[in-house]
Amino acid sequence: MKKYKVSLAVMFVISILLCSCGKKESPKDAFERTGLQDVCSLAVLECKFNNVAKVTKEKGEGILHIGEKERKYWMEYTGIAKIGVELSKEPVSIDKDDHVTIKMTRAKIIGELDQKFDENSIIKSDDSFWNSNKITVQDQKKAISDAQQKMKKRIENNETLLANAEKRAKALLEKYVLKMGKIAGKDYTVEFEYVDE
Repeated sequence: MKKYKVSLAVMFVISILLCSCGKKESPKDAFERTGLQDVCSLAVLECKFNNVAKVTKEKGEGILHIGEKERKYWMEYTGIAKIGVELSKEPVSIDKDDHVTIKMTRAKIIGELDQKFDENSIIKSDDSFWNSNKITVQDQKKAISDAQQKMKKRIENNETLLANAEKRAKALLEKYVLKMGKIAGKDYTVEFEYVDE
């Protein structure tokens, strides 16, 4: 994975150098055209987590539920959360003193949480002829959805994790802008402004 990211970064810098050899354009256009967004993509943190989806289905009451027993279902899975920042629609402004402002969101979960299930971890109550209190596919889907929502909330409330993702994104974006400045013969200073998008 590291080799892949390094290769991407090298190709990215080469494309910047090649593109800068053509027509004259403003630094702001160069930043936007060559893709601060690509730098943001490289800055995304991928975090693996272990989670459990579980269902407890109580037995029903009354004559129609004779023979039912409480049913349990338990499944472990590995999930992947991608955490990063997103840029504003107009992400860059440069003032006359070569002060660059980058507008971005606070660190957050990017996209949906991925999941990989461990079939060997599934534990469920034994089925029997008499037990009509079945755990359905819908019950299992709801358990997974509930587990994912709880995990999402835990990630969103993990200030240390979000701060690290934001710090990483800022460091890569600033480094990129300063390198672009050197290519253009400019001595940029960089500042970040947070936007809600």
